[in-house]
Amino acid sequence: MAMDARYEKRMSKDPKLLYLEPDEMKEAVKTKYTVTKKSLCVRMNFSDSTFKRYIHPNIEHVYDYTIKPARMLYNNEQLMDFISRHVLLEQRVKFVCIENYVMDWDAYAAALDDLDKLFLDDMYEFAQNPVNAKGEPLSDRTKDYHEWQRYIKLVEEDSGLVKFSPTRSEPSDYIAVVPKYVAASGIEKRIRKLQYEYVSDEARALMDVEVDEHKRTALPWVDITNSDEEAIQVAKVNFTAWKTVAGMRHPGESDEQVYRRLFRGGGRGNEYQANIKITLQMPDKTGKLGKQVYYVTDPLFAMPDIQTSPNSLWPTVVTGMDAFVKSGLPLYTNPAVGGSAGWDDDEIERIDDFEDEDF
Repeated sequence: MAMDARYEKRMSKDPKLLYLEPDEMKEAVKTKYTVTKKSLCVRMNFSDSTFKRYIHPNIEHVYDYTIKPARMLYNNEQLMDFISRHVLLEQRVKFVCIENYVMDWDAYAAALDDLDKLFLDDMYEFAQNPVNAKGEPLSDRTKDYHEWQRYIKLVEEDSGLVKFSPTRSEPSDYIAVVPKYVAASGIEKRIRKLQYEYVSDEARALMDVEVDEHKRTALPWVDITNSDEEAIQVAKVNFTAWKTVAGMRHPGESDEQVYRRLFRGGGRGNEYQANIKITLQMPDKTGKLGKQVYYVTDPLFAMPDIQTSPNSLWPTVVTGMDAFVKSGLPLYTNPAVGGSAGWDDDEIERIDDFEDEDF
């Protein structure tokens, strides 16, 4: 069958447009050329101008004239390859237990014991002459004063109710003033100072970074595009899971509200970031890059169970996962407490394998 003159003229202006004979065309549109402009724009949130500028000039396509009305179809395999080659995957934070980097566990454990004893001695001494937040002696008519008297009595009776390790466990609220004292004492800072002394130089570099986990701009994006994790690579091509900010906006919401929700954990109830940022950087026919940003839930994110983990497992928010990956250490493991927390395989969400027909 001779090529239609109109088709030939279209091909002269469109280098990626191919001509197929009718029999070839019928087979090709079943297997190879399966993506329409509309389906891709809906799936990827492309505008008409984005599609025309970045997708159409880069992907082979055919004009299926064997049906009425005729339609343009794009090479599915080429399209997936094109997108996967032009993406940048980034993440803001990861949980890293700083104690994974302790160099001498025996010395570190002994230092913790000394800190525990010093802290408990200080608290017992405080209980003898308790003061309020202004440093004024507590009146013997106050509830807190009598609580401290009860604490002294239980200590002298060697009661288990007041036996706890400030560096490893939570105090009982049986004596209400004790948790208050612990919270106001600055023990966490003392623990971090001790950790800084016993961890590796690599961990000190992480601890030196001043990070406000409640402020997005304080946490730089870390490139994880070439992560060895299979689930990350699946997320890289699982286009059906990618969402734009515009696509995630609820009625009446602003973009800023969506960004805050993403930062808190993608609406999954987690306190920290659990999303991967995907930047699609597509070249037009002149080579100039255009960008479109998506987000996808981190398929490997697992929130450490802060409620049941000992205090010695202070979760440290660091500015990326590169140091953790290079260390070869488990993410959240502490030999001092005999195991790990937060990364049970059963709790790790993995996304389904991407299939061509999802388009």
